[in-house]
Amino acid sequence: MQKTEIGDYLIVGLQFFPLTEEERAAIYIALKTDEQKLMFMEYMETHAKATAQELKNELGRILKMTLKK
Repeated sequence: MQKTEIGDYLIVGLQFFPLTEEERAAIYIALKTDEQKLMFMEYMETHAKATAQELKNELGRILKMTLKK
């Protein structure tokens, strides 16, 4: 997996949510493309008070949606 500037922003953004370090790492690893990462960051931007479970649900939704392409 290539580290990108978008990936760096994702790492920073994830720190503002109630996630464990393991959950942050799992989300980062699961989002393979910059497109997926951008979609997830847009969700974080519009859901600043999202719980860990809500973030995991969104991760699943994004993965399902982008794997069908």
